[in-house]
Amino acid sequence: ALLQGFQRGAHLARVGGMGGEGKTALALVLAEKLAGSYPDGQFFLDLQGTSNSPLKPEDAMAHVIRSFKGADCPLPKDMNGLSGLYQTVLSDKKVLILLDNAANREQLEPIFLSPGSALLVTSRIKFAVPGLSEDMDLDPGILPLEDAMKLLQKICGRIGDHAEKLAKLCGCLPIALRNAAYAL
Repeated sequence: ALLQGFQRGAHLARVGGMGGEGKTALALVLAEKLAGSYPDGQFFLDLQGTSNSPLKPEDAMAHVIRSFKGADCPLPKDMNGLSGLYQTVLSDKKVLILLDNAANREQLEPIFLSPGSALLVTSRIKFAVPGLSEDMDLDPGILPLEDAMKLLQKICGRIGDHAEKLAKLCGCLPIALRNAAYAL
């Protein structure tokens, strides 16, 4: 659904939910499928939204600017100047930026892009994002028990009859399931 939304012209999507659901993995697959539509660049920025010191929007913008202008590019000291340079650098480009683990709306808003480019956001916290349509806001949730069992058996066939018990112990969370199966 998100891929189709981008193909229809959406420029913003959010994948949300609790840790372990596979938000980042899903966003990375989507970004890979969209890469050809954004030939000027694809960026992955971990916003560290669940840490004690989330990435500042100005640091995220500086990373993108320097990716185009070079590591030694002097940057404005004030937020208005930095934001203006960021928008100018990206104004004629088609880029996709995956912002992983966003903390809140305030962290995202300065990083928004001009039309032609796209943002893909992951977050554990649900918050209002200007311009985000309901059909582009996905919370995949945990896997149904049957699918969780199939995933375990696909990765490690010898799990056999223990798949249901292990799936329940892992809370049907895709990352926990994958880690448990690989460990076995």
